[in-house]
Amino acid sequence: AVDAKLNVPDQHVLMGAEVAASLLNKNTLPGAMSEEDLQEYSEDIDVNPQDVSDWFIINQNIEPFGLDKSNIAWKVYLRAYMMNNMITVDYQEVGSSFTALGTHAPLSDSRIVTVTDQFNLGRAFLLTGSYSQTVDNLMEHSTETNTYSNLQAQAILRLSKMPYLKASLLLNNSENEANTEIDSLDFTPYTGDNQQLSFGIGYNFIQIPYVPTQLDLSYRMGEDSREIGSPDVRATTLVSDNGNSGINFSMSNRFLPIPLKTYLAYSTSSNENKLLDTETKNSRIYMKAEYSLFSDILKPYLSFSNTSLSGDQDESSYSVTSLGLTAYPMRNLSVNTDLALKKVSNKDNSAAEYDTTTWRLLVSQRF
Repeated sequence: AVDAKLNVPDQHVLMGAEVAASLLNKNTLPGAMSEEDLQEYSEDIDVNPQDVSDWFIINQNIEPFGLDKSNIAWKVYLRAYMMNNMITVDYQEVGSSFTALGTHAPLSDSRIVTVTDQFNLGRAFLLTGSYSQTVDNLMEHSTETNTYSNLQAQAILRLSKMPYLKASLLLNNSENEANTEIDSLDFTPYTGDNQQLSFGIGYNFIQIPYVPTQLDLSYRMGEDSREIGSPDVRATTLVSDNGNSGINFSMSNRFLPIPLKTYLAYSTSSNENKLLDTETKNSRIYMKAEYSLFSDILKPYLSFSNTSLSGDQDESSYSVTSLGLTAYPMRNLSVNTDLALKKVSNKDNSAAEYDTTTWRLLVSQRF
């Protein structure tokens, strides 16, 4: 792997490039092959396998057998800050045979382009926008190429001692096209669209004595659809057409006289299937109280949640009550245990009702 970076502080510009290649061997038991055997397999690897056998075994099991575009990943990027805009541009390509075992590997056999911009006016206004496009099948080994596009924007207005306002927009599009180099009867063209819009308001009530409270209320709505066609005709049949909407409300409290925190959330959701003319609804309420002891070493808590389903589905509900404790007895060590009681009820099908009791223990140690 090779990385290069150019930083121009006076211009608030950072440019860089990264290139990496990989060879994967899943079976090293036969050992390294001879230089003569290597030449029979490939002339792309100009090295004696015996000379490098201490750190990598080259034999007939390496994938791929040779170095080419398929096992190379590369990326170029630009970071710039100008006129209150933080601009980021990324372009990367990953071969179909590239493998990264020691780190998170991006989607193989793909090209990803991402452009983001974050504009701010102090702490009062923040506007963020991004666009990304992902294209697979760069090596043209598959019968089709898929393209995924994503556009999103988010704005937050937060004035001192005033309610804050927020809004977001998300647009997704996906489509495919046939690989003309491969004849296939299994190819089915499609297009998919998804749009989501949300806006909300919130306020931090620091004026309330002893119990600072933060409220947040938001509403979202959207729709998604999918069309398919035959290999000779572009997508013409609507196979999915849905609409959705929902409301989210949350309230968090922090008690100053005592180390007690409480949290309350309520949400509703409605999903409409326009093709089947059906609608399903659900609502959920969640409450939690947490108390700190011995300088946050022990944190007992009690929580309750209930979800109700209605509409064109079985009218049912399920609730979960949990009593638990989170402890930090030593540095980088945490212990969490709880006892949860779950109750499921169904007015349309009594056979689906049941109760469960679950005890859980989780010990985490950071190194």
